[in-house]
Amino acid sequence: MATPIQVDSSWIASIDFSGGLLTVTTDKGKRIVHLKVPGSLWEEFQAAPSKGEFYNKHIRGKFKVL
Repeated sequence: MATPIQVDSSWIASIDFSGGLLTVTTDKGKRIVHLKVPGSLWEEFQAAPSKGEFYNKHIRGKFKVL
């Protein structure tokens, strides 16, 4: 796993990506790991002005969770 990136979000504390695994850590410390996330989506997620909005629209419910 790479070093998590701290983000400015009302409920996402950090995001991390390695080998198709996307880890989202919430402000309450819960880790959500999504499988088989494309690298291109990771790049878009990092660049998104609202991480929570992007997550809800493009990631949540679309990728299997560990």
